Amino acid sequence: MIGIINWLKGYLRIRVTGTAVERFINLCGFKNILLWDVCKQNNCYELYISVKAFKQLRPIVRKTKIKVVILTRVGLPFFMSDLNKRKIFLMCCIFTLFFWQISGYFIWRIEIQGNYEITNEQIQDYLKDNNIKIGIQKKHLNIEKLEKDIRMEFPQVTWISGKIQGTTFYLDVKEVETYSEQQITEEGIQYDLVAHVDGVIDSIIVRKGIPQVKPEEKVTSGMVLVQGIVPVMNDDGTLRENQYVQSDADIYIRYEYEYEDYLEEKHIEKKYTGRNKAIKFLRFDDKEVSFGQKPKYLISDILIQENTSKFLKELNIPINWGSFMYREYQNVETIYTETEAHEILTENFLKFLNDLSE
Repeated sequence: MIGIINWLKGYLRIRVTGTAVERFINLCGFKNILLWDVCKQNNCYELYISVKAFKQLRPIVRKTKIKVVILTRVGLPFFMSDLNKRKIFLMCCIFTLFFWQISGYFIWRIEIQGNYEITNEQIQDYLKDNNIKIGIQKKHLNIEKLEKDIRMEFPQVTWISGKIQGTTFYLDVKEVETYSEQQITEEGIQYDLVAHVDGVIDSIIVRKGIPQVKPEEKVTSGMVLVQGIVPVMNDDGTLRENQYVQSDADIYIRYEYEYEDYLEEKHIEKKYTGRNKAIKFLRFDDKEVSFGQKPKYLISDILIQENTSKFLKELNIPINWGSFMYREYQNVETIYTETEAHEILTENFLKFLNDLSE
């Protein structure tokens, strides 16, 4: 507590030199001037003293004929004095606090979750049509009315909840449960598994249905591999009935696949001229301002460097800045060497094998 009070009032670190330093310290004690952290350094003393007490030292210094030098200044008065010398920094601090306070009254991010049949774009378009977008004030957002309107607009929505957390508006959606065709079991319908290529059966594991082929047996495209009819027999071995099922099995077929690839000997390559131009930009949500004109290059590509501050990211404020780097190039016709062509075709073949495996 004493340290906080001293910092608020301000204090100094001083060095005292002379032949009567001990007398100086005694006189300070006689006049109730507080000194602390007194330490001897060679032929001098260093100590702390408050700003108010330092102004009372003049008669004591004259009487003892010592020399006093200020080493450091600590405390709020000196901090405020430094701020007065740095008015631009002070204005930036005030602007930052003001911006931080004001931005908290707006929505800077909208997150939609829980929707499957209805796309995010559909909901976002509906929100924009109702003037609900990034930058809207929180007080203008009627969440209860919005929830009712969305349920009326989208019949698939059975439940919806909106909430504001910080500067983000969260919209949780629950839709009518639907089932895909794969989830529907149709009774009384027969499904067979047939071959899609000509080849040889490598292995077959049947879970439902009656297998019609065996391993190492040759098959042709369109041939039934597993039949979706399961006969139910009586005790005497006669047929009681046929059950129609959806055939289910893991079947591996070995077959030949023709692969062909070619490469044009002549091709076009980019040859950069060395002429580049960078243009700065500032982006707020989907609005962008560029500081410069696009170069009039005949052909160029663009490198985009985009940045944002951690402060704005934590507040979910969509402000980004960066630069567009335009690099001019020319299309030059060149011929592949034998080594280059071999490397490219080999890479294409390995990619084909990888895709085929998947």
